[in-house]
Order: sequence, then structure tokens, then C-alpha cells
Amino acid sequence: MLSSGGGYVLDANVFITSANNYYPLDIAPSFWRQLGDIMCDGETIIIDAVFNEVTCKDDGLSDWLKSNVPEDKIVECAYSENVVKQYKSILEWIKDDDKYSDVALSKWSDQRVADPWIIAVAAVKNAKIVTCEGKSGAISSICNNPKIPNIAEAFGVECITVQDYMREMSIVL
Repeated sequence: MLSSGGGYVLDANVFITSANNYYPLDIAPSFWRQLGDIMCDGETIIIDAVFNEVTCKDDGLSDWLKSNVPEDKIVECAYSENVVKQYKSILEWIKDDDKYSDVALSKWSDQRVADPWIIAVAAVKNAKIVTCEGKSGAISSICNNPKIPNIAEAFGVECITVQDYMREMSIVL
């Protein structure tokens, strides 16, 4: 399930921040129902590392994700040669960019860290990333914590907010 041609790749914080801060499962069930419908029928995917990060807890959000995200909407990154190649390019870019430290590279080199995989899948799929992360301003000193929007921009990948995604997918509360 890695056809090219658009769509959306969701970051773990879309689920976690939405459930914890803006759209709790018990207060905003329409948000979660509509998101579940989109996950089943639309061009929205998540990667295996995001699924694992969200479902590692024994809570309502974990249960929701397990019940509402079909297996064919979970990309197993390590099994796509194109995604692995793009992932390696992202890490190489961080290594070569003097704005990012060895700590930043080390963090993102951990294959369990979803961020570079999210960017790699979105780049290969020509998809938008949906994330709650904001872009860092001008980086004036060495950075230990790369942000998805900054790195994605370097690879021509657009990032949007949850609210922008809701508008594009016609999710209304």
C-alpha cells in the first residue's frame, strides 16, 4: 500500500495531542468517527512506527487506533526500498547540514523514531504530512532536535496542521 500520487501521512502527535488536548475521545466522538471513516476510505496513512508509538499504551486512544486503522493503511517502512533510500537521504542531509548536531543525527538514526520515516514515506508518496509540530524559526545555533516541518521542507514535502487537514477532509464537529 505505497502507491504514489498524494494523500496524507499522519504523525503520532495528531492522535496523541488531539486526544489529550483538543478532541478527547469522550467529548468529540464525531471527530474520531470521521477520522476513522477517512482512515478506512481515504488516502490517509500512518507508518508502523506511529502505530507502535500510539498503541504501546493501554488506553482508549490505543484501542481506537487498533479498531479503526486498517492494516493496509499502515506502511511498514523497512519493506519499501524507495522509502529506505529516502530515509537514508534524510539522515545524510542532517549529517551534512551544519545546523544540526551529532545528537540530532543520533536521535533520528534510531530506527524506532518515526519522524524521518514519516518524511521519507511522504516524499516517496508525494503526500502531505499532518503534524502538530511547528517549524523552527531561523536556526542560529547548532540544533539537537530537528523538527519535521524544517526537514520536510528541505525534501519538498508539505506539512499541514490538524485543523488544515480537517478542512481539506471536510471534518466538522
